[in-house]
Amino acid sequence: MIIEPIVYYWEDPKECIMTAACKFNTNKYGLSFPIDENLTRKRMDKKMLLRIVSDTLDVLINHKSAVLDERGNISWSKVNNLEARHAILDKNWIKKLRFFRESIKVKEISLDDAKKEKLI
Repeated sequence: MIIEPIVYYWEDPKECIMTAACKFNTNKYGLSFPIDENLTRKRMDKKMLLRIVSDTLDVLINHKSAVLDERGNISWSKVNNLEARHAILDKNWIKKLRFFRESIKVKEISLDDAKKEKLI
């Protein structure tokens, strides 16, 4: 099964919050940052926010449920162990990760669309 990696991004002007989220199986993973009035800082925060959620989606798709704990949260110690194992055993692992990260699409949606997608 091919999974199209999509990170959803939206802003809530009333709450002054920007949010990025992704779906994996039935779970939703995301993060929010406050919106800064300084446009340069806002752009930097958006880039960092999208990078964190993209990395989360990368881990979930590449390692599936092997990195999840009993509550469905990502166990970063499991991620580190699996990443180390892949880096040693698979000579092309870094290239595969780079290709995957480049294939992630960011879809900017409205707050209403986020509610329709049941991301909130």
